[in-house]
Amino acid sequence: MTRSCCGLLFGMALVVVVLTGVRAQDPKGLGKDVVDLARQAEAGKEVAPRAAALEVATARVAMRLYNPPKAGGIGIGPKGTGLERKLVDVGEDGLSEESLKKESADLLRIAHVNLVMAEILRRFAPEKPAFGRGKKEWEQDLAALKEGSKDLAKAVKDGKPKDVQVAAMRINKACSSCHDGAR
Repeated sequence: MTRSCCGLLFGMALVVVVLTGVRAQDPKGLGKDVVDLARQAEAGKEVAPRAAALEVATARVAMRLYNPPKAGGIGIGPKGTGLERKLVDVGEDGLSEESLKKESADLLRIAHVNLVMAEILRRFAPEKPAFGRGKKEWEQDLAALKEGSKDLAKAVKDGKPKDVQVAAMRINKACSSCHDGAR
């Protein structure tokens, strides 16, 4: 009887640890707000005004959401891969049809998070040009991010791995354009 009780208690403790770990990967704060808005965007709702109204101190704070969860970001997949890492990997390596089917929900999540993030980041356009880049270039990069993200969502829904890769490369180019200008 004692062994049965110990086994039962151990099993219950293991379930609690596993469930707590899963919850710990769920985004909190700004990440939760962004993911909630991304889900609404995926459902076809207009979220731009609400995204623009989110309180975010700096662009750097917002950009942290592209990191893995252990670094304060929004993760995808069972390992909590950061959004930026996933976009780079897909842009560089592409996906098989089988992988696309398995990862379609995560890729759609990235596409819709990007659409929300573009609206959040719009307010951080530089007032004065720096490093040869001003508000005009900022807006161009955000437009490219949004178009690439729309293309990504369409390619995922259409089940076209090559188009997914092209869209990821377009998103990565928009990100690099902005980041390279800030260095």
